[in-house]
Amino acid sequence: MISCDCTRVPILYIIGEENCTDASFLTFVESAVACGWLKQGDFLALDNATIHIHSKCKILPDMLWETIGPNGNPLRINVLLMPTRSPELNLIELIFHTLVQRLKTECIKGQNTCRDAAAVFAAK
Repeated sequence: MISCDCTRVPILYIIGEENCTDASFLTFVESAVACGWLKQGDFLALDNATIHIHSKCKILPDMLWETIGPNGNPLRINVLLMPTRSPELNLIELIFHTLVQRLKTECIKGQNTCRDAAAVFAAK
C-alpha cells in the first residue's frame, strides 16, 4: 500500500512488498505532485533502481516537465538520474553506510547481536 501523507514534511512513504513496483512509484510521484510536495521548478533525483527507470516510469521525466500545474503553467520539474554505481552521489546510500558501520562497531564491542546493537544505537 502506498501512503502519501501531505500533512507531513517530507511526505510519508510506506515501503512494503506490494508497492515496490514501477507503477506504485509512479502513483507515489503523482500524489506528491497533487498534494503540492513536488512543485514547479523542483528537481527530483533518482538512482538506477529498477522501479525508477523501468517500463511505466520511463515517461516520468516528460510527464513532470510538461504536466500543467495548478497555476496553469507547465510544472517544469527536472528529473536527475544518478549514474550507475555512484553511491557517493546518493545521500541516502552514504547515510546507510554510516549506520551499518556504527551497528557493526556496536556488535563487535559488546559481542551482541545486531538487533541488540541497533537498540543500543537508537538509545544514544
